[in-house]
Amino acid sequence: MRIFLSFIVIVTLSAPISIPAFASNADVLKENMTMAQRLENIVSPILINNPEICGNNKRFYSGAEFMTQDGVGKSYQDLVRDMYGVGKQPTVTIIGQDSPASKVLQIGDQILEVNHKAVHASKDGQYMIEDAIAEGRAVDLTIKHRGQDAQHTVTLTPASVCAVKVRLDNAQGNDIRRDNEKIIVEKGAMNTKNDAQLAAAIKGNLKAN
Repeated sequence: MRIFLSFIVIVTLSAPISIPAFASNADVLKENMTMAQRLENIVSPILINNPEICGNNKRFYSGAEFMTQDGVGKSYQDLVRDMYGVGKQPTVTIIGQDSPASKVLQIGDQILEVNHKAVHASKDGQYMIEDAIAEGRAVDLTIKHRGQDAQHTVTLTPASVCAVKVRLDNAQGNDIRRDNEKIIVEKGAMNTKNDAQLAAAIKGNLKAN
């Protein structure tokens, strides 16, 4: 599994975006990160509290999203470092509400080791973390909080949840739809619907065959 919200941020930063001409790269980054965090907060309780909703079609979920500088375009690398503490090491940028990650991680944590093996200082390190989580067993993560030198080891235990992934789409439409094993949420829907409306639409699509 590749954790999808970090991927979404990368895609939306590299794709054409309908924004005012005067908007800066920092504005675009902040909008996308804010929207991604909001969506994760909506999705996380649905997944955690409804493990049976997709029957046996399951995946393992941490609720954390990771990013590395080489995972974004060059014009955004300094911004993700300055705004979110993202460097070469995989860095936590989003944590879902009441998710397994929310119990042991913080935004800005850098991941140094996975199960006591050094994590690559690149996007490959991000994949190491995601692959370990996808196995479904408890994962030991050696971390360093943003702005600190001390290292800590925490144990993250993924939750078994519905395998359908919720993906933020760059379109400014108002659509929320099922596309095979994905639910697509257009950015326009994020702007026009409240959290309860979004949650109801997402949950309804999770039940779809």
